[in-house]
Amino acid sequence: MNIDALTLTILLVVLIITINIMMSYLRFPNIIDDADDRNSLQRTIKALRLNKMLALLNIPLQQYLATVPLNVIHQHVAACRACTALAACDRCLQNGESVKNMRFCPNNESLLQQRKLLSRL
Repeated sequence: MNIDALTLTILLVVLIITINIMMSYLRFPNIIDDADDRNSLQRTIKALRLNKMLALLNIPLQQYLATVPLNVIHQHVAACRACTALAACDRCLQNGESVKNMRFCPNNESLLQQRKLLSRL
């Protein structure tokens, strides 16, 4: 085997490896982005009443972040931020009121559904 054939073989192997790496990233680009997004959401949720609501529902934050789809979590965060019933929310969260009394909460129904789904895991 001469040096030209060896060089060509090495270049082909490097090219194939590079293409495989690029294709993997193109197929799964959100793996890294999801982890970053979930870390950012964790900080955001801890700063909102949503964190206390999850605790009241006995939904561990880490389990919630790991299993609930990102679009649903973003909806919960947006609804919590836009909520205008803050005084009622604070009263319920401080008193540990029944979740059934939290109909004013824009996330109540969805979080109850998520609790059912997470309890099955």
